Amino acid sequence: VDDAVRQPLALRHAAYAPGVDCAIVSSTDPRNLERNKAAPAAGPLAPGQRDAMRAAFARVVAAWQGQIW
Repeated sequence: VDDAVRQPLALRHAAYAPGVDCAIVSSTDPRNLERNKAAPAAGPLAPGQRDAMRAAFARVVAAWQGQIW
């Protein structure tokens, strides 16, 4: 899956996670800004999408060092 698909899914996953009031993203590319603004308007992920995101993270969480770029 390319970034044009992956990034909006990740933003929707984060924006609609329990307890989240605000999701802050940045970009130097105006196309990304427009995509980031539109993503939350699509609403929360479908349960299957949400479960797939959680399962993908669960597979790598032990090795994740909490680094954000």
